[in-house]
Amino acid sequence: MGYFQREKMTNQVTRILCPGDVYVYLVEGSRSAALIDTGFGVGSLRQYVESLTDLPVTVLLTHGHLDHAGGAGEFEEVYLNYKDLELARQHTSIAVRSAGFCEGKNVHSSFEFVPPKPVEEYLPLTDGQRFELGGMTVTMLELPGHTPGSMCVLLEELRTMLLGDACNSLGFLQLPGSLSVAEYGRAMKEFAKHEEQFDTTWYSHPHNFGGKEIIQETIQLCDEIVSGVRCGIPYGTSDTGKCVLIAREVDENEHPKDGKTANFIYSPSNELR
Repeated sequence: MGYFQREKMTNQVTRILCPGDVYVYLVEGSRSAALIDTGFGVGSLRQYVESLTDLPVTVLLTHGHLDHAGGAGEFEEVYLNYKDLELARQHTSIAVRSAGFCEGKNVHSSFEFVPPKPVEEYLPLTDGQRFELGGMTVTMLELPGHTPGSMCVLLEELRTMLLGDACNSLGFLQLPGSLSVAEYGRAMKEFAKHEEQFDTTWYSHPHNFGGKEIIQETIQLCDEIVSGVRCGIPYGTSDTGKCVLIAREVDENEHPKDGKTANFIYSPSNELR
């Protein structure tokens, strides 16, 4: 079964669409390659990546959720921020991945899920850690909020930042373990010091979009919510049945109606901590 589709972003970067509408990125230097995230672990991503490059591959995970760390078990050298270690243990079990992958879809769980990676085999990923691939430098930068250990990926020579799920046009702060809006705002302001290092932004899911302006827009949203200037709009319920809010009203495509790009969903009980 053809599980994967690829798109060449630059001469050095291939974006791979995995089952479940998740993008992973293969970054190639002259000596080695880095694979950013591994999707749900449906089908053999490793075999697909090996059909694209002969270079040795290091896996760098942006966070521990099932749709990003799910395929890590196929690879030997996998780095993860240890703040998401327990999250990865919970999320990468085949039972959790199967339920999450099939949720809301008219499909059965008869897909080929790769085994999970034992948590003791993950290597530590830290803020500012750099990976020299040979003419390509990948720098991992912390941006907690979506998860405690969320990381963004700076491709230095390309002046491109993979923001992943950490900051985008429909961020999730309503999940178990997500930071409060206030904490997220503080993390965003700290992250903003890197703005001068990139011009382009990439994301982990097809529905996300936005350019560099998304950083300051997100900071402004957090400040407005915390100060009470902005009130969130009801946006369904969380997995625990509690009401959640969205910062900006969206259209049928889930794009903000006011023409901005930054947006996120959050719990009203999780604003100010």
